[in-house]
Amino acid sequence: MNFKPKRVSVKSASAAPKPLDFDAFIPWICDEFAVPCEIYVTRKLQADYISTTVANPRSTSKSLTLHADSNKVDEKVYKSTSQKSNGNFNKFTNSFISINAWYDTKGRLVEITIIGSPIEIPRKLIIAISLCVPFHPSLSKITIRKRGLRLPALYEVGKLLAHSNITEVFIEDCYVPEGSYDLLLERACNLKHLSLRRLYINDAICVRIAKRLDVGEPASKTLLTLDLAFNTITDVGAKACGETLRTNRCLVHLNLCSNKITDIGADCILNSLIMFPLTIEEVRSAKIRRFEYFIKKIATFNKNEQLLISRREEEKISGSESKERKKNKKQSLNKTGQTITQLAEKLTLEEIGDFVDVFDSSQIHYINKITCLEIR
Repeated sequence: MNFKPKRVSVKSASAAPKPLDFDAFIPWICDEFAVPCEIYVTRKLQADYISTTVANPRSTSKSLTLHADSNKVDEKVYKSTSQKSNGNFNKFTNSFISINAWYDTKGRLVEITIIGSPIEIPRKLIIAISLCVPFHPSLSKITIRKRGLRLPALYEVGKLLAHSNITEVFIEDCYVPEGSYDLLLERACNLKHLSLRRLYINDAICVRIAKRLDVGEPASKTLLTLDLAFNTITDVGAKACGETLRTNRCLVHLNLCSNKITDIGADCILNSLIMFPLTIEEVRSAKIRRFEYFIKKIATFNKNEQLLISRREEEKISGSESKERKKNKKQSLNKTGQTITQLAEKLTLEEIGDFVDVFDSSQIHYINKITCLEIR
């Protein structure tokens, strides 16, 4: 029986764009993923890329992130070649997604924007972008605005934040029926500025977002600004924000303008920004956190001490070290003058750090036998 091997057409690996070439790689990989729409990537260079925070003249509590005026020294468009288009692609149809890739003067990718997508942003497109993220350490901002975002893509945006240097995410005018915007705050990442404007965020969604900023949550240690303007949050959501501010020591800007918050909701927030009495539950939680820290510290110390003892025993048993190396070790030990216990304590402190709590003893005052916290 004659066997004829089947011929397989394989694209040359050298011909395929690399993730470093973001503009060409995204359309190409979307074709490989069989994304059912055209993907356009427009490369934009700016003479001076600056992210500037300015005050809005209509409201002193509101901040906007703007780009400095720029001179576009170059603008190139890269597009995918979807099989569905058959080469007859029309940019004025509703079968494409346009991505703007902003570069600074040194040719580093600094921002990705998807604005006014006429169709749902495919989950695979965000996965494709996440493949490029590790190769672009200067990428610091993602903007998705005016339609197109749905839960699958939103979930992938939250995932890619965990392995990136992105510090700013602007999701605006992109209604997601499930309202799961708290997914952006679920994982430990470098996110510092989050804008969620005009997304029909109600009280239930606001409560979920506020809980992501409670003490112990990853986002409570990194997020600096949160913009929830132009939504449908009422006093219930404002109360949840106020409760979060009692323990959050990182958030410095919260924008809730143009919602449905009355003086009652505003009062809940303002009362968390002045000296306030601690509840029994808050005092209890603070003690539990302190207890858990010392339990962890003891366990870490014991682990490091056993590791150092094991290494010392292995060195004695092996006896394979040269005289010169033993001499150097002995001299080093004499110089530091540290015992195994001292070394274990040092390693433990480097690993878990000192105990720091939101209800620090330096900020607690006892007034008429009532424990009060002063925000500084």
